[in-house]
Amino acid sequence: MFYRCLACKHEFEERIESPKRRQCSQCGRRRTIEAYKYRNAIDAAKDFRRSFPSATLEQAIDAIDSLRSVLGTASPAASLASALAGELGDAILDPFIATRVCWDIWQQAGQELKQEKQG
Repeated sequence: MFYRCLACKHEFEERIESPKRRQCSQCGRRRTIEAYKYRNAIDAAKDFRRSFPSATLEQAIDAIDSLRSVLGTASPAASLASALAGELGDAILDPFIATRVCWDIWQQAGQELKQEKQG
């Protein structure tokens, strides 16, 4: 299984000898998630950006927080927040990592959407 380090963005394969003490093979940090979960969060951000093309990250977070409080996480409009919380889990409890990871996901989703329009 492949993992992504949320601290340095390095993707690496899990070492079989120590699966319970997973850490990045590049920086040594333990803030890692399965690579497919990070991909799921990017896809959710792309879906949100398609629905609201002029939204900024701050507006997206505000809108999602408002909708989640009223509609709950089952709402399709809350998919970005649900993906980030559901896919990234405890890894986003660190406020510095959470902010950067959300920004990275938002930026990567935008870059991929731009490439889709060009290609």
